[in-house]
Amino acid sequence: SGAGWISKTGEYALKNVNGLGFTERIVLDSPGLVEVRCRRRNEQGSNNARDNMYWQALRGRLLTRPSSYAGVTLMGVTVETGGKLAAQSDRRVNVVATRVYDSGVARSISGALMHVGNSLGLQMDTEAIGVLESTYWTPDGEYFDFATGDSISALEMLQKITNAGKSYFLLSDGLASAGREGVKPWTGIITPHEMTEELQTGFTAPSDDDYDGVDVTYINGITWAEETVQCRTSDNPTPVKIEDYKLDGVLSRDRAYQTGMRRLMKYLQQRETYQTTTELDALCYNVGDRIILTDDIPDSATTISCLVESLSTVNGVTTMTVSEPLNWTYPNPRALIR
Repeated sequence: SGAGWISKTGEYALKNVNGLGFTERIVLDSPGLVEVRCRRRNEQGSNNARDNMYWQALRGRLLTRPSSYAGVTLMGVTVETGGKLAAQSDRRVNVVATRVYDSGVARSISGALMHVGNSLGLQMDTEAIGVLESTYWTPDGEYFDFATGDSISALEMLQKITNAGKSYFLLSDGLASAGREGVKPWTGIITPHEMTEELQTGFTAPSDDDYDGVDVTYINGITWAEETVQCRTSDNPTPVKIEDYKLDGVLSRDRAYQTGMRRLMKYLQQRETYQTTTELDALCYNVGDRIILTDDIPDSATTISCLVESLSTVNGVTTMTVSEPLNWTYPNPRALIR
């Protein structure tokens, strides 16, 4: 030894042509950072030697270790294997872990949204998210089960979470919120008096470029393998153009099929579009809101669009003056005021 180095020498002279392995254990006087260098003292082939030597690995054994780490979840595993030479796969342990959220129930879609949003410092729309959880996600058994090691954007992750619950992510009044796809009550009304341009109606005719089938790829919660569920209509079992859609966070085949059929119905049924321009009225609504559009045809068989010019209240009765005469002969007449 010298200059701080401690040398340990050994000799292996077994007369055996088979592959052999040796383990050297060195006990340090005190714990610390050490540097190890290994070399062969004799040349290959000297003294009738026919061996090839390889340094396989260097490992350190921790005699004492902390029982916990701040902010890290630990798990202790004891693995028993046979006496034969083990493959690398024997040292791997498959774990199905469930994340415990600080706010929200484990595996819940609302809990995942709140966890990601709070970690980013976003102002979350807790009321709207809570209503979706209690009305749709929990009763329908919809959960978000997803693990990733890739670097993705926060927006992409929030969209993955909401997609697992047949919903979409949006910003509402400066709050991070979510909306549910499907039939919903109307939110408001836009009349020709609020439109700065005429209402335009568009129609898209069916063509060969339209998707008439959807294949959804998801992770099966039992086999943990990627599987594909085919979404077809009864009148078209062999579609021509098929969309390949990957659904993350869903482990149920039924949920994947429901999501795929929703996408297929959009391609087959959504043909009409309505376009107009307003000054500020459109800012009152969010993406996905259901809005009533009225016409300005005089004496229409369905609606009458007019403006409230003035109102007065006497003895608890409010009288409004409107710009157009109202037809109270409509069946079940109703007045929508905004």
